[in-house]
Amino acid sequence: MVSLLAQTQVPQSPVLYVPDGAVKNEGEPVLIGEGTKTTSGNYISSRTWRFTNRSNGRTQVCCLMDDEMSDDAIAQAKGEARDNFLRETNGLPKLVTPTSQQSRDVGSIIRQIRANALKRTESTNGKLFYKGSAL
Repeated sequence: MVSLLAQTQVPQSPVLYVPDGAVKNEGEPVLIGEGTKTTSGNYISSRTWRFTNRSNGRTQVCCLMDDEMSDDAIAQAKGEARDNFLRETNGLPKLVTPTSQQSRDVGSIIRQIRANALKRTESTNGKLFYKGSAL
């Protein structure tokens, strides 16, 4: 007889929705063609597309790196990148918008991080707290 108590399931937390203008959920862009980099390490892209999976709200950026590609080759590569993106994201959970309480909590944490960063810059050694010190 198999015990059901021994089988523990790890609850999966929902993925929070990040509004436009904030950090995107795209990850690394898909690069098509042989690209060249600038001196700062950034790629030079002549065209960029954004794919969106409407079933779960995920997005992906696709960048064309090669100006020498023919229009047919570009269309073929773009189609393959879009198909790969949809195949990889179809099984992922839908993005959930945060509640107002979650937004407030995140805001207070960000304010605290910024305040501590300011205190660290004012400190002579970059530390805020010491073991065994009484504040």
